Order: sequence, then structure tokens, then C-alpha cells
Amino acid sequence: MKTILFVSFSLFFCWPGVSAASRIDSLLVELDHTITHSVLYMEQKENRIARLKEQMNRELSPAKQFEIGYDIIEEHKSYLCDSALTYIEKNLSVAELAREPVWQVKTRLQYAYVLSSAGLFKESEENLNRLSKEWFTPELFIDYYQRREQLYSLWCEYVDDTRFTVELEQKLSAYRDSVLLYLPKDSPAYLFYLSRIALDK
Repeated sequence: MKTILFVSFSLFFCWPGVSAASRIDSLLVELDHTITHSVLYMEQKENRIARLKEQMNRELSPAKQFEIGYDIIEEHKSYLCDSALTYIEKNLSVAELAREPVWQVKTRLQYAYVLSSAGLFKESEENLNRLSKEWFTPELFIDYYQRREQLYSLWCEYVDDTRFTVELEQKLSAYRDSVLLYLPKDSPAYLFYLSRIALDK
């Protein structure tokens, strides 16, 4: 949202032939629109989480329990790390008891997302290193390379020392290439990673 407001601010105050008062009024309207949609989005997310948690209170098969837990983590992982970690631990237990290695892989990939987002880069890398690719489906390979790409992209932004950034950038480039190998070329995700590669050149 900060990026949207910054761009809007720049455009409105640099636009020729528009009075300062009109620019401010227009900016306030857009600000109100952005906040309204942000609040609505969060309300919808909270409602989805509440419905999922309500389902978790019923008697469920391990598969259904894992599925709902996975969806809860997906809803939480971008903004509530503690809540996401709680359900990650639960889903890892479900996967272990059910002896489902693919479930474990899927949950550890979610775990990597949360760790990288929280700035725990070394822990995220160690978590990803523990994964056994023998259980990977084609979709999990995509997710795996995306988690690697996310990790090294965020890590590069955090580190200022060029002694370390060179190696990180090499890894980032390699995993972006790997993501592109698995993604359909007509998918939005493929175009997204292609654009990121072009911007870095």
C-alpha cells in the first residue's frame, strides 16, 4: 500500500495544470479508496480464517485436517507469522503421524516462506536443505524453486557486504532460472519472474 500511495503522491503533485487543492483532494480520495479496499480485504481474510478454524473443531480424517491446516497457513503466512507457525507445527505432526512425506514437504515449503519473510534467512535455508526431492511432484518443484528464489532475493536486499552478496546473487539467478524451467510459459508467474530477471540486468 505504501508503494501505491507514493506513486499516487508523485503523480498528483507533478501533474501540470492542476491546482494544489485539486491534487490534495484527488489524493485524499485515492487514499480513502485504498484504505477502504485494504480494510475490506482484511475482513474477508479474517472471515475465511474463522470459517476454516471452525471446520478444524469437527472430527476430521488426517487428510482433511491437513488440508484445512494448509489453507489456514496460506491465509496467515503473509501477515501473522506466529499464527502460521502454530499451524505449521500441527501440520508437521499430522503428516508425520500419517506417514505422508509429501505433506511434510508441502508444510516445510510454507515454513520456508514464513522464515524468509521474517528475515530468518539461515534458518530458512537449513529448512529447505532438509527436503528430499524424491517426494517432489512437478508442482512442488515449482514451489521449492520459488521459495529458494524468495529466500535469496530477500537475503540480497538485507546484506550490504559485497563479499556475501556475490554468492547470494549467483544463487538467486540460478533459482530464478530453475523456476522458469518448470513454469508454463503462458502463465502470469512465468512473466513475473522473466520481468524480475530483466530488471536485474
